[in-house]
Amino acid sequence: MENCNSVCNPIVPGNKLKKDEDGITCNSTSYKQMVGCLMYLLATRPDLAFSVCLVARFMERPTEIHVAAVKRILRYVKGTVSYGLWFEKGKDDELVGWSDSDYAGDLDDRKSTSGSRNKDCVTLYCDNSSTIKLSKNPVMHGRSKHIDVRFHFLRDLTKDGKIQLLHCSSFEQTADIMTKALSLESFCKFRDMLGLCKLEDIN
Repeated sequence: MENCNSVCNPIVPGNKLKKDEDGITCNSTSYKQMVGCLMYLLATRPDLAFSVCLVARFMERPTEIHVAAVKRILRYVKGTVSYGLWFEKGKDDELVGWSDSDYAGDLDDRKSTSGSRNKDCVTLYCDNSSTIKLSKNPVMHGRSKHIDVRFHFLRDLTKDGKIQLLHCSSFEQTADIMTKALSLESFCKFRDMLGLCKLEDIN
């Protein structure tokens, strides 16, 4: 892949990979090695989180479509080798989080994909109004007692003043980059909002 052509995003917008029972199987050892190497990048490249975690679901029986998805990620990495997180000395150190989920987004087991980038009270932006209302309004809690206690974790943190949930629109939901395949425009916008930049731009 050293001489491959680069691409602008790690996954085709709207792409939803799933098990390919009828597809031609590929070398699982080689597939695991490629995905494993990509996982090392996630500490400094959160823009790869969704795509790498997505292809990692198919390590047991990868097929040609899964290998093609991994190769696309590698092509994206090829074009963004100089990208990384930039932490500037002396900048405001306020901790702000973004929470989102791709509800039942996994086509195989209907599980949701969630992601966040998370001193005192932490501000957490969420694009789900119902979640915010449920965390703040005790009347709403009374109507939802059938939901298990562990699902009220956010409500307890809000009550204790450890987090503050604020609403943001779906167009400003930075965590989307970690939960779904976005359009190129949205992907680039959220990548910038995460603090990723080119080394040459800093110099």
